[in-house]
Amino acid sequence: METQVITEAEIKEQQLLIAQWMQVPEEIIGILNQDLPWRIREWMYLCALDQMPTEILEKMSGWELGKIQRERMGYLQKKFQDTDLIERAMKESQDRLEILAANSERLTVIIQDGLEKVLQDLTKEKEELKQKSEQLWKEKRELESQLQQIEQLLKKEQESRQSAEENARILSEKADTYHRELLQFQKAEKRQIPKEMIPIVEPEKGYWKNRRHQKMAKEEAEQRKKEMETFIKEVMDNSEFTEAQSDYLLTCLERGDKVEDVLYLAKPSLSVEHMERMRKMEQKRRMEATGQKTQKKRYFWEREKH
Repeated sequence: METQVITEAEIKEQQLLIAQWMQVPEEIIGILNQDLPWRIREWMYLCALDQMPTEILEKMSGWELGKIQRERMGYLQKKFQDTDLIERAMKESQDRLEILAANSERLTVIIQDGLEKVLQDLTKEKEELKQKSEQLWKEKRELESQLQQIEQLLKKEQESRQSAEENARILSEKADTYHRELLQFQKAEKRQIPKEMIPIVEPEKGYWKNRRHQKMAKEEAEQRKKEMETFIKEVMDNSEFTEAQSDYLLTCLERGDKVEDVLYLAKPSLSVEHMERMRKMEQKRRMEATGQKTQKKRYFWEREKH
């Protein structure tokens, strides 16, 4: 592996780390941690490893490099007392420095490799977190969109239900009105029939007369009920009719038209205008037929009278 250049700050950090590992006292480590020229600190670092007294090291921060070197040499001479011991100590010190330098280099490589590995792991984890965050935001937006759609559907369903209830109420009112007007129309038709055309029927008396009237009223009520159920099923409940078509057919009932006549016009393919034209044509035809029939009856009645 290619050796990278180490800065002074990194050298200082490694020196302090090795000094701690060599069990140098904390007060000396504090001295070495001062802001000093790196060559001064390097020789003070060697003096610290040689176990020179703290009071001497404190003074060295203001000395020149040559004075520090001489002080160290004098300290080593006093400590070992002969040249051989000094040379051996210096040799051992040099070897120790080489070992420490090699260890320091290896430690630097290990630290750098570890930092690179940590940075790679952090970058990978950051990317994974970013992807998870984007996925969560995407899911959140989808959920919000689904909630909005559900709220819109619920709102439409509520409006449809309210509209259906309102239509049912209107239809019920119109059906009641139709029944009332139908009865009035039937009574009016009976009043308009000439007396000479009303067949003479011997009035029934007593119990049988009441039974007959009750039966006829019951049959008429059942017949009207069946006709209305048929109309509601084939027209009002049929989704093929538009609102305008259904309203027109119901209006025809309100006018007094018979259910069978209205159902004859009830075709989804016919427009309201066409239904109205066909209704008028049918009314005209019936009026003409009724007029001819009435004239014929009057003719025979006059003939029999004379």
